[in-house]
This record gives sequence, C-alpha cells and structure tokens, in this order.
Amino acid sequence: MSKGISETKDVIAFVAALVKVIDSRSDRGKARFINMIPSIVKLTPKAIRAINGVKEIPGEFKDLDDKERKELIEVIKKEGCTLSLVNDKKIIEKILEMLVQFSSILQIFKS
Repeated sequence: MSKGISETKDVIAFVAALVKVIDSRSDRGKARFINMIPSIVKLTPKAIRAINGVKEIPGEFKDLDDKERKELIEVIKKEGCTLSLVNDKKIIEKILEMLVQFSSILQIFKS
C-alpha cells in the first residue's frame, strides 16, 4: 500500500515558492535578501507544514510511482516556479533525492 505523497508535496510546494521569491526578487541575477523578507515571511505557513511532515518524506519517496512524480511536477508548476528543467525526469529525481537528504538533516535539528 502506498504511503502517498502528502508531506513531500508540502515540502516541494515550499521549496518551489521559495525559488519563485528568490527569482522574482533578484536584480540582474543578484538576489537582494532585504527585498525578499516580506515575501519569505508570507511563506511561513508553507514552511511550517513542510518542516512538520519532513520525517515522512523518505517513506513516501521509497514507494513513489510515475503518477505521483507527475503530481509533484504539477505542484511545482502550480507554485509558479517556471523552471524549464521541471520536465526533465533526471532533474526531478535529483530534486527528490535532495529532499530526502534535506529531511534527514532537518530531523537532526528537530531531535
């Protein structure tokens, strides 16, 4: 039985929204953190959902199927993250692997 992807979706939604903020607030390729603060603060609810469920991501990732991968890509697109690489399966796999590693690191801090 599949574990689903609810927690993974929360993390991806947060990361995609954060990427969008950074991209939209950059000035000639140089991000100005001070300009991002109001937008980053608005991401707080997404960040909390992402952090609270992060321990479930490795389990969700282990049984990820093609339908769920496509659903995760749609989450990225829904957040307005227009990465041209979103349709590249290898890039998506690497992003998901990084999320698993990120979740392990966050667990260390939550302990």
